[in-house]
Amino acid sequence: MNTESNKSFWSYGLMAIKPYVFSVLVLMAIVLISPPAWGDDEKAEFSIHLFQNGLPIADAELSITSEAYEKTNPKLIFEAIPSTFSWRADGDSSIKTNSNGSVAGKLPHGYYHMTIKTKDQEFAFDLPLRRAENAQILITFYDNQKKPLLNIESSVAGTIAGSDATVEARRDQGEGTITLQVLSAETQKPVKDVQVFLSGLKQKLRTDEQGRITATVPAGSYSVSLLHSAYSSQTLDEVKIESEQSADLSFKLTPAGVELAEYVVLEPHLAGSIASVIEEQRASSAVATILGAEQFSRSGDGDAASALRRASGLTLVGGQFIFIRGLGERFSTTLVNGAAVPSPDATRRVVPLDLFPTNILESVIVQKTYSADRPAEFAGGTVELRTRGIPDAFFFNLNLQTGINDNTTFRDGLTYKGGGTDFTSYDDGARALPDSIADATKNGGTIQPASVFNPNGSTPAQIEKLGEDLSGVWDVNRRKRGPDTGLQASMGDSFSLGDFRLGYIAAAGWKQEFRKQNEVNREFVAADTGDGSLRKIQDFDMQRSMREVQLTGYAGTELQYKDNHRVFAKTMFLRQAFDEARISQGFTDAETSDIRRTRLKFFSNQLLMNQVGGEHRIDWLKDLSINWLYTNATANRDEPKTRDYRFDSDNQGNYFFAQRADNNQIMYANLVDKDQSWRVDGKLPLQLSTNYKVTVSSGFINQSKTRDSGIQRFNYFPVGADGFNPAVFAQSSLESILRPQYIGANGFQLRDITRPTDKYSASQNLFSYYGKMDWMFYDRVNISGGLRWEDNDQKVDTFTLNNKPTTARLNRIDMLPSTVATFFLTDKQQLRAGFSQTLSRPDFRELSSAPFTDINTNQETVGNPNLKQTSITNWDLRWEYYLSPTENIFAGFFWKDLTKPIELVAVPGSAGLNTYQNTDKAKIYGFELELLKKLDFVHPVLQNFYIGGNYTWSASNVQLNAQNLMAQTTNDRPLQGHSAQIFNFQIGYDNPTWKTQATLLYNISSKRIMAAGVLGAPDKYEQPVHQLDFVLSQNLYKGLSMQASMQNLLDDDIRITQGDEITRQFRRGRFFNLSVRLAY
Repeated sequence: MNTESNKSFWSYGLMAIKPYVFSVLVLMAIVLISPPAWGDDEKAEFSIHLFQNGLPIADAELSITSEAYEKTNPKLIFEAIPSTFSWRADGDSSIKTNSNGSVAGKLPHGYYHMTIKTKDQEFAFDLPLRRAENAQILITFYDNQKKPLLNIESSVAGTIAGSDATVEARRDQGEGTITLQVLSAETQKPVKDVQVFLSGLKQKLRTDEQGRITATVPAGSYSVSLLHSAYSSQTLDEVKIESEQSADLSFKLTPAGVELAEYVVLEPHLAGSIASVIEEQRASSAVATILGAEQFSRSGDGDAASALRRASGLTLVGGQFIFIRGLGERFSTTLVNGAAVPSPDATRRVVPLDLFPTNILESVIVQKTYSADRPAEFAGGTVELRTRGIPDAFFFNLNLQTGINDNTTFRDGLTYKGGGTDFTSYDDGARALPDSIADATKNGGTIQPASVFNPNGSTPAQIEKLGEDLSGVWDVNRRKRGPDTGLQASMGDSFSLGDFRLGYIAAAGWKQEFRKQNEVNREFVAADTGDGSLRKIQDFDMQRSMREVQLTGYAGTELQYKDNHRVFAKTMFLRQAFDEARISQGFTDAETSDIRRTRLKFFSNQLLMNQVGGEHRIDWLKDLSINWLYTNATANRDEPKTRDYRFDSDNQGNYFFAQRADNNQIMYANLVDKDQSWRVDGKLPLQLSTNYKVTVSSGFINQSKTRDSGIQRFNYFPVGADGFNPAVFAQSSLESILRPQYIGANGFQLRDITRPTDKYSASQNLFSYYGKMDWMFYDRVNISGGLRWEDNDQKVDTFTLNNKPTTARLNRIDMLPSTVATFFLTDKQQLRAGFSQTLSRPDFRELSSAPFTDINTNQETVGNPNLKQTSITNWDLRWEYYLSPTENIFAGFFWKDLTKPIELVAVPGSAGLNTYQNTDKAKIYGFELELLKKLDFVHPVLQNFYIGGNYTWSASNVQLNAQNLMAQTTNDRPLQGHSAQIFNFQIGYDNPTWKTQATLLYNISSKRIMAAGVLGAPDKYEQPVHQLDFVLSQNLYKGLSMQASMQNLLDDDIRITQGDEITRQFRRGRFFNLSVRLAY
């Protein structure tokens, strides 16, 4: 390992802490040391005692739920959607009565719904709890299925449960007297303070110094129950009290070493909360990292991409794509609710994760060990985004937000005349392809002048008219940028209709952000000096101004019958539009003077996804469960009228419209990617014996995918006198040059420069089947193993540069095994070990021999029809320690062997042309550490504080073959995109009483290869970036809350280096956002 690199990795982080960061720390300290911050809500205590036939009921299960916790959500202060909390004990998912029929717990004050399940009966009741209250609940069950009798005695409200109607009916029959004597069976002495319950009465009875009670009660038949903390409980049924008569009873209680259950502090469990995701990680048969809505709220991350960089072993690249354990986005699969997602990126199959806002997500799971029920394209991991579910009660949320960037807001930025509806993310037609050109190029045609060899071509007059129609806005202006703004609203409800439950949820959002970057862009090649030095061939200063607009729409509905059947439908609409003006000015070795390039670009990514599914459990078939899901999704990318043009400078520094072939271009691009799939999964649990449990699972997925992509290119070429007249092309405004007066045979003529390779269509038909078994032995060892069978047929149709059709195809069948063993070392510790074989297939365009321009790198790239799919062998080991429902410690090790991994390389002897090649093999291995811990173990005063973090160290190596080494410089290097070290840390404060959350977060990844060096030049590395964020959430009044976030406080340089040279450098600016939420 490079010692100098490690030193800079850590020491630079300390040096980067600048004075303004301390203002954040001071703000956090003020919030945290204020007296209200230390306040703790004194919990209420309750104990429940169950009897039947005079005997206690052991092993009865208690379930506790609450639709509201102080009518707000304490764990999700700002991102709350009201739902049902399930309260659980530390380290245990169930709460059961002990051998004396008792169970006790501590809860925050609130309103709770208790459900008791015995072997043959179920009983539910509501329990209000006040601050510091002690409630004793006694329930008497009967054999004949008669409704159990409930008595509740409260230290605050007295006896608050019983049957008033029964009492009044009994009073009509007269009253009698009951006299009761309680003695110790061991000493024969009276027992004081024995609680005496008479079924159906709200009287508070307790024995005196002589162990006696005398009370007047309505005549009737009672069950008499006795409770005392030092003695065994007793119950006597069928005690008859006659009118105007006295009944004398005597009891002897046996001392008990363990009597009433120990009070257990219970924790809330809510979908998307820390407790729920930790419980899911614990119960999973795979090694997984799960992020929930609570983590999204704590970190202030607005989209899935930025949220996932907080997870162990994950790095965010380009703000859109996630690298898992150092493997590029091609080695990961993205699912939404279990179904594949199409991509709006013409050159990648993975969807940009910044497209998904966190406000519609319940959780995100990153599965790091493969299981047979997942798609076989797995190396780094599988990312599954799970959308919000149906609420348990009505809610409505309205969220308003605004923000500034210190590098952009209220500063001059580049802009141009766009459309009047750009703020909606839709172009109003200002950039649309003119109808005249659309008609001339329909059915794949191109605009060509008429000639002897092309008699059906366009006449000069027709081409002039087309040129006048297409030209228009070219010039860039400067204008101050306003603040970022956003609006989100959501609502939902559910209704009970007998055994049916019907619910819905809907959400919509709009957000607009402005960004400005000043970049340094340089290119180098190896010098001919032989000493490894570099020669600069390009040096540009770039100004970029961007506007991003996001639209979100989400709707779901669900119908549930009892707990056995659920049918749901979900629709998700996501759209983001980017509008950019860019000016690059500087030097290139191909010219003797400086040049200036300008770009105007507007494009949109859109995803529309519809899902219909069901979950069914069939009791009479031994709890067989069958789940099904149909998904129909379409991704679109639309890029109307991207304009690139160039001005050159003369000896006096004056700029003129370049007289070069690349002096201007107008491009229209569009992509439609459709994905349709059916999925059916079945699961059957089998109890072979008391110590052996087996669950058999099986299912299939039928996926059909199509993609159509097309690009049209045009430019204006000087053909007449005006086109070569300095008085014309020396004007500073291109709009003044390319105006109707100078367009035509006398000046600049429109040309259609669309290449045959600019269009392609592709398809994939994938049928998968899997079988899986889970074996549980003695509740201590679980082995999950499976086999997946995949039949894949994919092809790409395009044209060669000679306009000849060409098809690239990949058709094969694969069988892929996987197994994971989980050893339950203690009730809180477990050890997992996993093995699997998976694959990674080439993307559509990577297989095509036709060249194309990568829209992300703007580099010319040609596919390779000889590419082979990558085979991966995965090994995993992880130790997990669950300290509590909200705390954990993980330590894991992983190893991956890749055979024939695919990498992007330069084509020898070409001017910047890239292609894809299989290397021989590669490996990656490393370890991960993860911690989430409250700080109350240090001192009780820190009970509301917690720390969390994760650290990943890994190493990778790729072995190149002779073909790879024809252009690449380094024959022994890490995988492209691999960061050897990833570190996340956060310290937070969470006070549910005052509904305050504050979190300080830090993130860094070590350097990684951005591009492999070629022809003697070293590799390009992206250097570490230190990111520090602060988030504060506060409930202001009832349903009104706010969140303030400060992101990228260090504003570290983004630097790409090659050897000792910097090839790219810029800063993103600091982000300050304020959101206000109204929740009902």
